[in-house]
Amino acid sequence: MVLNCWKEKTISEIITALCKTYNLSKSDAGDLVSYVTGIPYNKLAFSHHTKFYPRIDFVSILRKLDKRIPVAYITNRREFYGREFYVDESVLIPRNETEILVDTVLERVKKENGLILDLGTGSGCILLTLLKELNGFSGFGVDRSYKALKVAKKNALKHKMDRKSFFVCADMFDSDFFLKTRFDIIICNPPYVSENDKYEKSILFEPKEALFAPDNGLFFYKKLLSKLNKLCKKDAIVFYEIGNTHKKDLELIYKNEKIEFIKDLAGHDRIMMWKN
Repeated sequence: MVLNCWKEKTISEIITALCKTYNLSKSDAGDLVSYVTGIPYNKLAFSHHTKFYPRIDFVSILRKLDKRIPVAYITNRREFYGREFYVDESVLIPRNETEILVDTVLERVKKENGLILDLGTGSGCILLTLLKELNGFSGFGVDRSYKALKVAKKNALKHKMDRKSFFVCADMFDSDFFLKTRFDIIICNPPYVSENDKYEKSILFEPKEALFAPDNGLFFYKKLLSKLNKLCKKDAIVFYEIGNTHKKDLELIYKNEKIEFIKDLAGHDRIMMWKN
């Protein structure tokens, strides 16, 4: 699609056209228009009748959309829990449903200070959000991807959390690191998509190691179970994000454990809590 097709259009018309042409959500289309025009996202509502004037090469943006490249990788940003985080192709794009993980931690944790462990931290958005909300806590983010940790550290600096957050390049099952420290809160949004699941093709632009897991997506939940007692302080809580079909399997895997499931806004079981 050529730029001439978009000339003389208003911002509102461009957002509508992007949604229809590329099947974008309104928030993604708005974020893209904000990125292209330089108008802050929160001011777009007051600019709907403003003429669309791209400040960067809009044709190249459209070509990326034609290839189904996710908007967050085009703009290198994604909002999570009301804050903007830097993202690129080395990390998973933060999802709205993952905000329920943050909500659950904030609702259930009563301590005023302590130590958080984020397994598979990626962009660091979950850990850094919790550190912003829980002032007395500090935390470790662990990821096996050095490139992902560069993104997490960039976000820590962006949100002035670099003195409260520490990032370690390691496998989450590396006991040589974990056995030295015990934690009050553990959060984990592990890869849980099975290769047999139906999924949108656009997710194939995201790092596969952050998405897909063997054993019908249950591999990490099974393997972490044997590590939890070594990682947790007394009365610690572990919060997992889970796939919406995993509850029955996880009830069997954790049948001798203290667990609880939390539903998301769509009514799917989305969070599993494990208590020490």
